Amino acid sequence: MDARMQINAESFYNKMRNAGYASDEISFFTMLKFYEDLKDNDKVELLIAKMIEENIPLSRHSFNIWLWSCQNQESLDKLFKQAQRETTCDSSLDLFSSIAIMYNELGQLEKAQDCLNEIESRITDEHYKFSYLANLCGKLRNKHELYRVWENYNSVFPKYSSDRYSSVIYYLFKMDDIEDAEKIYEEWLSQPDGSDSEDIIEELGNDDSDSNSNSNSKYDSDSDSDYGDVIDEPRNYKRNYLLYCYVNKGLFKEAETFFNQMIQVGIKPNPFMWENLALLHIQERRISKALSCLRKFFSARGKGWAYLPSPKTVRYILKICVEESDGASQKALYQIFEEARISKSGFVILKVTLPCLKNRFILLVSFAKDAKKKKSLHLNIDGGVVNGDYAQQKCS
Repeated sequence: MDARMQINAESFYNKMRNAGYASDEISFFTMLKFYEDLKDNDKVELLIAKMIEENIPLSRHSFNIWLWSCQNQESLDKLFKQAQRETTCDSSLDLFSSIAIMYNELGQLEKAQDCLNEIESRITDEHYKFSYLANLCGKLRNKHELYRVWENYNSVFPKYSSDRYSSVIYYLFKMDDIEDAEKIYEEWLSQPDGSDSEDIIEELGNDDSDSNSNSNSKYDSDSDSDYGDVIDEPRNYKRNYLLYCYVNKGLFKEAETFFNQMIQVGIKPNPFMWENLALLHIQERRISKALSCLRKFFSARGKGWAYLPSPKTVRYILKICVEESDGASQKALYQIFEEARISKSGFVILKVTLPCLKNRFILLVSFAKDAKKKKSLHLNIDGGVVNGDYAQQKCS
């Protein structure tokens, strides 16, 4: 935008102001957005000052523009004080979180702590308070506050809860404090299995950032499946969570050591563990070992359950196969799914056309015979990029 257009816009706005039409927050926001696009932070602050002077409440949108136009700590301090006064501002928690993160980046840890205290005072639900503050402490890498929030929550709800432990372990991993995370894990492992263990398993199954589906889906199956019952080891969902954290953090040596120690003491891995180990090998581009883990994934399933690997796991393998022109591994992946058929109750089909042929389309279909539903994984390979996801469909 040239200078003439800016002058014309400002002149028109001033005429509206003088006529008494541009006196509400929406009119100010239009100009705030205008100056934000021009990256004119000084003009943003001047408009904000006018709004405060005329007692015009700031919406969350106006606060956000002001926040990202702050040029120094003095500007941020003014914003923080105004945000404390604006009790009507919606999404104030997210605003204070953003201010805390900016203070933290400026090295103003006490100011960041003030934001945490402000947030804590505004949340009345203790469950939500723990979840929100624990997440923010992870972003701020504030271990001391994470422990304090956790202890406060435990004092209000002393009953054992798995999701509390898993949250603290997850955020300690984000802070690179692996030693303390392992200590919390040992304490968690010593606790009896809680009723919320299935929630942790579901959380791991849904951890596919580029997928909207349940990556470890299960569907109805007849009782006459050839697979035996899954008798999962006690506390295996806890062990798998730690394994997941190792893999997610890229700590491959620690993950392999932990997995091997489980095997040595006679613990039988469940399908989730084998898939996490497969992801470890995928990140190291050890496709043959990843495929071996997928075979064991299917063998670890049992009667009444038909888990499928996460779509992202299959995509990652295929992507590497395409990049390395590894047709043999693609065929091996097809054979794994073909061999994993569930007799009588359903079947799994994986049709693979290798990249060397004209049709580069891959289709995975899995459905139970009497379930009236089927799950499809469509994977399109185009220029070495693999996309796809499980999708619910009714059988025709």
